[in-house]
Amino acid sequence: MLLSLNGKTMLALCMLCLFDAAATDVGLQLEYIREANPVMRMLYETDRFLFYAVKAGMPLLLWWMCASFDGRR
Repeated sequence: MLLSLNGKTMLALCMLCLFDAAATDVGLQLEYIREANPVMRMLYETDRFLFYAVKAGMPLLLWWMCASFDGRR
């Protein structure tokens, strides 16, 4: 199926998203980069935990949505 994502693929996606969050965090702290996404910038400036939660939560939400839609077919 087009939306079917196996566990290894989702694990890799989650790991990449967490690496992205950590690399972005380090880059922001060292002032090498700035967050261009205004929503993520607001989350980062409000609370880093929220920033990491959204970065980690998005692939999990995608996984859940794909599993839900795949089960309906």
